[in-house]
Amino acid sequence: MTDQRAGIPTHALVSAVEAADCGRTGIAVILRDQQRDTVYSTSYSKQDTPLEAAAYEAISEALLTARESGSHAMTVYCDVASVVSQLNKEEEVPAELLSKNLQVRALFNRFRYAKVKLAQSGEYFIAHKLAAGAAQGCTGQVPVQPTLRLPLNTT
Repeated sequence: MTDQRAGIPTHALVSAVEAADCGRTGIAVILRDQQRDTVYSTSYSKQDTPLEAAAYEAISEALLTARESGSHAMTVYCDVASVVSQLNKEEEVPAELLSKNLQVRALFNRFRYAKVKLAQSGEYFIAHKLAAGAAQGCTGQVPVQPTLRLPLNTT
């Protein structure tokens, strides 16, 4: 018997990394299903975007994409500790991030189960590596990794 949930995202790995020399922030989002197979992956960079704002953007993208793919339960692993603390109500949200925080909370409400956890593997976190790669290249061109979107098996 095959698992009907194969291909439906249940875990998100998100990261944001600032490039020290050019003001560019790399963002990475990876969605995985229950078997830990990658069903969606993207990374890109933004100019003059603060680290926490980029992390909120990555979490929003992960939640929207997962919900559009039919997910009802999501665990988000993020390596930006301040954002994880803010979303878990352990730290006060700065005024400039309040709207992004509320937007992510609203997206969490679209799931039956949703939780955000701190990814503690540091530079070895795969989303961190993708975001760091996207943040490189301060030559004026924005390095972009094409989005990987695999077909969902509905058998």
